[in-house]
Amino acid sequence: MGIGKWQGPEKKTNMHFSSTPVTPIGLSSGVIDIASGFYHHCALLSSGKVKCWGENTDKVLGISDEGLPIVTVKGGYERACSPTPVEVPGIDNAKAIASGGNTTCVLTSDGSVKCWGAGVAEPEIIKGLENDIIGIAVSSDRQK
Repeated sequence: MGIGKWQGPEKKTNMHFSSTPVTPIGLSSGVIDIASGFYHHCALLSSGKVKCWGENTDKVLGISDEGLPIVTVKGGYERACSPTPVEVPGIDNAKAIASGGNTTCVLTSDGSVKCWGAGVAEPEIIKGLENDIIGIAVSSDRQK
């Protein structure tokens, strides 16, 4: 995912997929880690910033759907998507990243954990995990 888009006859955008590895547009250098959920991917950059791309189901890209193209995905469902990486606002000091299902979390340089997705568009600090955290993991179980 993330190698371009085209508009079909109904003026709805469709995603291109590749069976071979590709470098997402705008991520040719500075990537130190990648995390993937159900239908999204996020890159941790050497700058401490994070960029995500794919479907924005449950706000997994760290942004609202506003301005994103509507894409027809497998099964004929329409979803807001970004085929190119978008910067997650409020993240500039991440040192580790993990994704699972429809959630992504980062461990920041100050030891706090911030997560987004599962309906939360902008990263939020997870209360109770503000200090002394040394690693993170995210489950793919869907809990609502």
